[in-house]
Parts: sequence; structure tokens; C-alpha cells
Amino acid sequence: MAIKVKRKYSRLDSITPTPIKINDQKVGEIKKGEEKIIELPDEHAEISLMPVFEKVKAVPVKEGDIVVISRRKIHYVLQFIALFLAIAPGVMMAVNIEYWPNLIFFIIAVGIVFIIDFVIKTYKIEVTGNSKGDEQR
Repeated sequence: MAIKVKRKYSRLDSITPTPIKINDQKVGEIKKGEEKIIELPDEHAEISLMPVFEKVKAVPVKEGDIVVISRRKIHYVLQFIALFLAIAPGVMMAVNIEYWPNLIFFIIAVGIVFIIDFVIKTYKIEVTGNSKGDEQR
């Protein structure tokens, strides 16, 4: 009893592998653009991920399912906003030193963006098909 897990390739995605959980137990890791066959302990199980500082909703899977893991676009938008907010004080100080007291507001804004990124689910796990169903046709 196994499932096929694919992680979509994106140049903007993390280069570190993401741990995979089946029924709340770590069973391996998957890198971007990689495909793996993962054994299930039972005919039905739940797959989830264990990314650092993020939440991922578990998805039910059954034998033969093809699972695709990808990042939601909102994650990239939030990361871009955080990067912009982190760089902005340096640019402002280079232009005019009077903006130095406003630095605390940018630090707080970056923290808020990271909290939003943590609270929302940025990974998407979806079952796109079943190899057993494809073989029967």
C-alpha cells in the first residue's frame, strides 16, 4: 500500500527539504521538484507536512493516490512584502537620516507579516488522482 507524492518545482520555493508526515509520524522528506513513493501503514491515512514555522492541513489519502504538494501564491506575496519592509528603512536612512525613529514601525510590520504567513496555510496538498483507478481503465 503506497502513494505517490510530487512536490512542484518553483524557483522561489525553499531549497530545504520538507518533512512528510503520515498519521502524525514522520516518514521522510521531499525536495522541490522531487517525486517519491511513500508506504501507508493502513489502506486509509492522512498526509501532512512539517515545515518550520508554518501550519499545514492534513489531507486524507488512500492506497494508490497521487498527491501534489505546492506553495500558495499568498506565501510569495507575503515574503516580498516582508523583504520590502525590511529593506525600506535602510533606503530611507540613506536618503535622509531623520527617518531613523520610524525604524521600529518597520520592524513591527515585518513581524506582523511573518505572523500572518505563519497563521495562514501556505502549503497546498491536493490529491490529483489515483494510479489504481488509472490502471483499471
